[in-house]
Amino acid sequence: MMHGRDDALDALRISDAEAQAVLRELDSVQPALPGGDGRRHRRYAYYVPGGVGLQIQGVSQTYLVRPRNISRGGIAFLHGLYLYKGTPCTLVLKTRGGERLLARGVVQQCRCVRGRIHEVRVRFVEEVDVELFVDTFAQAGDAESGPGYDGGQMLDVLDKLRDAVEDGASLDEVRKSVARLARMVAPRAPAQP
Repeated sequence: MMHGRDDALDALRISDAEAQAVLRELDSVQPALPGGDGRRHRRYAYYVPGGVGLQIQGVSQTYLVRPRNISRGGIAFLHGLYLYKGTPCTLVLKTRGGERLLARGVVQQCRCVRGRIHEVRVRFVEEVDVELFVDTFAQAGDAESGPGYDGGQMLDVLDKLRDAVEDGASLDEVRKSVARLARMVAPRAPAQP
């Protein structure tokens, strides 16, 4: 049975403020949004107050973890326990609309940051729509640094739109994809001083 956050065990045992300090420290050494670091998918900062749920296969307890970043292909988070590479798990992610969404994955890496604080990286079994969890447009850049989207991200949306149309998607689904494209390419207002 998959539990939500409410009954999860916090093995990390640090406050949100302490978790944010650790995440800022990690981002200062290795930013959450690197360009050209060899990763297949762009990562986006993913902060959920209070954390998200983690279920480890074969363990009945759900753990509370603090997410660092998310991409279509995976997620990184802070956890209070070491997890071995190859460990199957399921995350109870929180969408921007407040809904819970389950994402199955496999641990790719786990490293001790300090004390009992570990950074865990999980690859999703199936890619997720990152836009459900974060405003990718807001994190993509600013008006002075160029467009608020990356070409790969736009091509992915176009591919999904084409597939949806070919598969006979509803008009509502097609409209949502077109709206996503419009948000990606819409001009931004300059930042206010």
